[in-house]
Amino acid sequence: MAVQTPAPQTRRAILAAALGAGAATIASALGRPLPAAAANGDPVTVGGSFIGTSLTSISNTTNLASVLEASSTNGIAFTAQSQSTYGVYSTSGSGIAMHGESTSGIGVRGTSGSDNAVVGSSGSARGVFGTSATGVGVYGEAHAGGLAGVEGHGDPGVRGQGGATSASGVVGLANSVAAPGTALAASTGVYGESGAGIGMLGVSSNGTSPAVLGRSTARKSGVQGFSGNGLSDAPPAPAADTGVFGTASADLGTGVWGKGVSSPTSNSVGVIGEGDTGVLGGGIFGVLGSAASAGIGVYGSASDAAGAPPVFGKTGVVGQSDAGGTAVVGFTGVTAHQPPPDTGIYGRSDTGGAGGRGLTGFCSAGIGLLGQTETGVGVRAYCGNNTGVGLQVTGKAAFDRSGKLTITAGHSSITKTEIGLSALSFILATLQKNVAGLFIQAVVPNPAGSSFTIYLNKAPTVSVVVAWMAVN
Repeated sequence: MAVQTPAPQTRRAILAAALGAGAATIASALGRPLPAAAANGDPVTVGGSFIGTSLTSISNTTNLASVLEASSTNGIAFTAQSQSTYGVYSTSGSGIAMHGESTSGIGVRGTSGSDNAVVGSSGSARGVFGTSATGVGVYGEAHAGGLAGVEGHGDPGVRGQGGATSASGVVGLANSVAAPGTALAASTGVYGESGAGIGMLGVSSNGTSPAVLGRSTARKSGVQGFSGNGLSDAPPAPAADTGVFGTASADLGTGVWGKGVSSPTSNSVGVIGEGDTGVLGGGIFGVLGSAASAGIGVYGSASDAAGAPPVFGKTGVVGQSDAGGTAVVGFTGVTAHQPPPDTGIYGRSDTGGAGGRGLTGFCSAGIGLLGQTETGVGVRAYCGNNTGVGLQVTGKAAFDRSGKLTITAGHSSITKTEIGLSALSFILATLQKNVAGLFIQAVVPNPAGSSFTIYLNKAPTVSVVVAWMAVN
């Protein structure tokens, strides 16, 4: 068997082999992470970049001093980044887990591409606490639609407290204006939502401040309330120059509902309107009032308060309608009938039988019901089927186109002047004294002369009185 003898190596070949083995050893060491170990006083390499897979821990178990401190003159003092979980996670048994402070910039800043940038949690104190002498204590910003810059969960989820009597506890700003018909949360400064409780609650213990104040600087609605079917049901555009604007999308919904204490002895008010027009209603029902069987649906009152238009002064309720409409309608029963056109007040009763009243007027000493016209009919009594009574008077009846005239002895006629008559007018006249053989022979109207003359069949020997009434 032949044995091969290795050729002798040169010095250069031996050095090359030794250098290759050393390089392989160094590469193997660099390829695997080594645990970091340091003690008090050991140096920290500055300006380097390191990668490891095991935990690097620095602890202080002897005093209350800080474990790790980072500062920067103009840049970011401390940066931590993670591809899938927390960039920085800190816990504390009783103190502050993480404290960030800056004299002119941001104390702590978190950025995340898809998850929570900063999460604060506490068993009994504040999860995240921010304070600033001249700026914003905690600031959150979201760049994608439907996300929140700051989101809080708890009881309460987010709480803000102003440091001065004129400071705001929580301020929400939106950089854009949502177009009418978009989602409610779009471009919203402060958005509150609850699945089981109150979405947003305002409480004020100050006797001069409101719990919730809405203000519009663009002459729109200061506060807008909307009731719809889910978040996809968009509210209408806000009304111009309106303090409170409420709408409901349901057929039987209520835009604004006010309710006071309901008891026979209370004087509470559900809704109060004040101004040149206290309450203005528009729509199919401009104003609809509903009350219990012993209550009042709509109540109007007038006082000596300044500012009422002179034409409506001392008026409790005013109804107005354009041509062809009806200003005020009142009816009993459950069926609403079409009122006649061009009617100021229409009253109808389909209940009560013979005791029903379409319209009732009462006055203890004056006029219970007054009808007035310039050239038409002041009051008309009408029964269309000719089976009822058009006009019924109980008590005295007085007519200013009636009176008494005295024919003195030796005269057989007398003329009444200054009374308006027409071609349809006629005069009723009767003697008020019984004189044998004396009677009224004729009454002749004179429309052109605004007069009429009463003729006797002869001149009486004594004065007699004649009562008269002008009709039509």
